[in-house]
Amino acid sequence: MFNWLKSHAKKAREASAMQLRELREFVYLDEVSVTSLLSSRKGRIPHEFTEGITAAMKAEINGQVEAGAGVVKGRIGSKYESSRSANSQVVSKATVQTLFKTLYDDESKLLAVREPTGDEQPLDLNGTKNYFSDSKPKATPWIVEVESMKRGQLMEVEAELEADAAFQMSMIVSTFKDLSEESEALRRQLSGPAFNEMLNINRILESMLVGLIPIRCILANWKAAEYHGRDFLIHRTLEKHAVEIDGMSIRDVYVAADTEQDLYWKDIRRVLFDGSRFRLFCRVNRNGLTSSWNPIRLANVLDKVHPNFGQQMQDFSSMVSVAVETTQREMRDNHLSPSDPRVVALVQYAGLLANELHVSLTEIDKKVLSEMASQHAAKVTTVLDSRPTFAVFKAWMEERFKKTMQLEKDADLRLQALNNAGLGPAGPIANTFDFSNQKTATGASGRVIEAEVVAIYW
Repeated sequence: MFNWLKSHAKKAREASAMQLRELREFVYLDEVSVTSLLSSRKGRIPHEFTEGITAAMKAEINGQVEAGAGVVKGRIGSKYESSRSANSQVVSKATVQTLFKTLYDDESKLLAVREPTGDEQPLDLNGTKNYFSDSKPKATPWIVEVESMKRGQLMEVEAELEADAAFQMSMIVSTFKDLSEESEALRRQLSGPAFNEMLNINRILESMLVGLIPIRCILANWKAAEYHGRDFLIHRTLEKHAVEIDGMSIRDVYVAADTEQDLYWKDIRRVLFDGSRFRLFCRVNRNGLTSSWNPIRLANVLDKVHPNFGQQMQDFSSMVSVAVETTQREMRDNHLSPSDPRVVALVQYAGLLANELHVSLTEIDKKVLSEMASQHAAKVTTVLDSRPTFAVFKAWMEERFKKTMQLEKDADLRLQALNNAGLGPAGPIANTFDFSNQKTATGASGRVIEAEVVAIYW
């Protein structure tokens, strides 16, 4: 018993020391939410903390004399003692960070979703299987049943902080607009009906965001799992076990929320566009998981006035989100979509070359040429500037079939390929985003938890 108490006290000291070492630096903090939540628990919140300090001082005088007759001696002593004390008070003002720590300490054990601690051992393969096979499984911090997550509950998750793709697009368009006003050369490059139409749409988009910044962040340590029609959040530590369970479907999970631009404590360009990991302390805003999320909230209001307009704005938001996400993925992979006009132009050119050379392309040839087109399409700009890119395909065809193409005819084929792909013979490519078949696909790659953000920190 004594050893158990000693071990328990040691763990408590280690947990306390770990908590002291955990420093928080906020990038977003909603003071109204913190105050409201704390008030709902305590009824009143402290504005000042008073610490009393007492100093005690003691003085002692001890005197002794000897007295006696003959050989008998004794000691007679006297003692004088005085003491005094001084009290002082230190008054500390409560800041919003102080209130958040108080709220966090009170709610840390009541969170709907939290990170397991170091002394909580993860489930093994059998334990994971038993959890999903049991009709009433034992609660574990490594698996959260979504039905138990009710609207209004708090959770703390680690996520890659990213603004929603629609907001990213709006920022990009606004930045190019500002730069074009300062640069005559850039203004000539961007001039045209396509860019003007994008500016008009962006003005509507900015008005509908009404000072909000929508975020859609992938969770770093949790996955969405669906098993026999029931949704779960499963920690990544158990993912390797969950995939071995028949009937288990695992997907990425996101937190989507509207944040207020004025509540960011750091420049949004430093925290919302590079996918850095932060912790989000937030409230569940809707029961269950969703597969789509519309960041343009005002469109929901307009939908009541004119259903078609609200749906069109939602479709536009979804198309922008998918286009930006697709483009970002392709940039990372250094490949462009097969439906990108520049890829289409190169594939068309290869086909025209084959016809002119009177050769037949095998399925393997077509696959190789399509891969080459995806790799080189980013270099296609104008007819003159794209000549080296087309030359790569010309050289490949001549080497493959041991035939030579005349230069004059080759120039005609390049121009024809660009025209067939919808790219003019002069000027830069006006629009490289492919919006075809992009319905309301936002979130199609994962499940979404809708939330209200209280704080973002690291």
